[in-house]
Amino acid sequence: MGEQGEGFEELAYGLVQALDEWSECLHEVMAGPGPSRSGLVARLRDAEPKIDNPLLGQWLLGRDQLLGENKRSGRVPTVQDTARIVAAFRADAAPQRRRLMGIAQRIEFHKAELQKIKGHQWRSAVVTALRAPASAAEAAAPQAVRSEDSEQLAAGPTTPPTAAGPAGSPASRSWKRPAAIAATVGLLITLAIAAKGWSGSAEQGGQVGPSAGSATSAAGTTPRSGAALGGDSRCSPPKAGPSGVQLRACAKVERDRVVFALKVDNPTATAAPVTVKVGGFWAGAAHVCEPGPALTHITVDPGTTFTTDPAHCGTGRQEAPLAYQGEAYIAAGDGQEWTGHAWSPRANVYSDRETQWRCGGDVPC
Repeated sequence: MGEQGEGFEELAYGLVQALDEWSECLHEVMAGPGPSRSGLVARLRDAEPKIDNPLLGQWLLGRDQLLGENKRSGRVPTVQDTARIVAAFRADAAPQRRRLMGIAQRIEFHKAELQKIKGHQWRSAVVTALRAPASAAEAAAPQAVRSEDSEQLAAGPTTPPTAAGPAGSPASRSWKRPAAIAATVGLLITLAIAAKGWSGSAEQGGQVGPSAGSATSAAGTTPRSGAALGGDSRCSPPKAGPSGVQLRACAKVERDRVVFALKVDNPTATAAPVTVKVGGFWAGAAHVCEPGPALTHITVDPGTTFTTDPAHCGTGRQEAPLAYQGEAYIAAGDGQEWTGHAWSPRANVYSDRETQWRCGGDVPC
């Protein structure tokens, strides 16, 4: 697969994730602080471009809105559309207002980049790319563990789901054939696009607002180093973050567990306050850190590296082969507008042989 193909599938992957997050955030508002869907539609009657109930319902499908054949399927929610929607939110929905606007910015970015590559055929190309059957070589990757939400086999990372919603809602389902999707995009997911515009929130797993957990730079800072987590571990190449810092996502395979962490390098001469989030991805689903914290607010001193505690984010190893990855986000200050994002190298873990690590381009590493 050529470089352009890899870039396209990574962008497609980011778009469907953002569409799911946008839908889940709006569902959250309508079920919580409000307005309700009918109330929101009433407040949007004068919106330009027009936003009516059928179009809003299409957007509430998340990624599934791309599967339709009607003309509405080509119009995903824009920043302008989203600004009209959040203007109708009640005062106590301010966090969701900021979050939804950030997600809309990501949607616009991904759509614009996809259109540059595929033109007016971008929508069908996204669906085709993320539902394509795996090649024989790709099928050799670990894929023998069932996901918790699906009777189909899962192989490596696919699009991270949003928080669980009502049965039948976009948040409670994903596109068919997660194994095929995973095999297609597994070789791409370390190609993060942070430097080109990862803005807005990427909330997952029902995390709304900061967790109580936090850390100081003194508690978790080590001399700046390119080292991974020791033992059988790998970290991603550095990705651009706020205030000149760099973000890396890491994974480590232990005897009984696979753990995840992130590193923030600060090569500048100024202390950098940031918020970070780390999670893991396996069995066709994204998982928040256990035991946590979900979010960590830190100040990284000049010339140092902050590393989250791997003991706070991991899962037990499975008997059957399975692919694992760490995922990391970073935002400036104590905000949650994620301006940096990274995937760790993929760990193909087996019970009877050594871990097979795969980095960008699906090459051994």
